[in-house]
Amino acid sequence: MTTIEPMEIPEADLQMLMAPLLGAGWKVRGILNDYSWDCGSSLMGALERGERRVDIELFGDGWIDAHSYSSDHEYDPDSPGEPPLFQVHSAEELFAEYAARGWLEPPS
Repeated sequence: MTTIEPMEIPEADLQMLMAPLLGAGWKVRGILNDYSWDCGSSLMGALERGERRVDIELFGDGWIDAHSYSSDHEYDPDSPGEPPLFQVHSAEELFAEYAARGWLEPPS
């Protein structure tokens, strides 16, 4: 079994990925650094708008995961977690997903 070494992920990279959502009225709830032996380092931005929560997670290898929750979702650090809503490998793909899901539309 191969362990992926920890690495520093610049917060500016995550901020750039979250910028379109922030421009559409989403608010940052927090930013979390994480590391796991199998996925390596990641930096996650937790955002919220109305009743919707979205986590955008940038991994050291460039992959980007998005998770979406309702506002009453309880975070359980001991849970294995659910698979991502989607996974992309570029900012362009991410921004297209934002648009396709209506996340860039004005809040209702």
